[in-house]
Amino acid sequence: MPVTDIDFSEVSIKGINYSDVGYSLTVNGTEGEMFNRNIISLNTQINFREGTELVLPEGFITPVCRAGTSEEQMHDQYIENRGYDGKSVFLYQENIVDFTFKLPEYLDVDTMAVKVHPVYHEHEFYEIRNMNHSVQPMQGVNYYIFDTLDETYVELDTLDETTEVARERFAGDGELTVRIVMDGPEDINSKEYGKALYIPELSLQGRAN
Repeated sequence: MPVTDIDFSEVSIKGINYSDVGYSLTVNGTEGEMFNRNIISLNTQINFREGTELVLPEGFITPVCRAGTSEEQMHDQYIENRGYDGKSVFLYQENIVDFTFKLPEYLDVDTMAVKVHPVYHEHEFYEIRNMNHSVQPMQGVNYYIFDTLDETYVELDTLDETTEVARERFAGDGELTVRIVMDGPEDINSKEYGKALYIPELSLQGRAN
């Protein structure tokens, strides 16, 4: 189930200003207090001049998230995006989840890096978001990145740190997939509350083509 699926050809720009819009509202015969605060939204195409050097930071590209290892297992009930900031997911009844990033076609990638984060029991994840850093992550969780050359998964052994990876090896088909496998001992907490984590992040640097 997609958490967020971005169309890389379009960008949405949001803005705010305090200019007088030139009209007023009357409610029950009385004009309301005017604050002259306006929200502006503009959807436009991304157009970069060829050869322009670009740096796409972590969070610019959002992955599609799928739970399970077969089409039959990939049901909506297994995964839910409930992060207020759109950066976290909650998993239920499933111990394998894939995050797939689609690289933008307009960018010739020179370097790229991924960052993965720990997995927590759902109720403990709320403590993490409340800055309670004494909470310990789940044990028995392994992180992998898909090798598109050998068609195998290579283990990532660093958490909360940026790891540079080769585009030719790990995104030869234009996509990069991070797999998280939670095969540690199941206890009452994970069965009752589920699991939660911040989604992996991808950063890119290259030139517009």
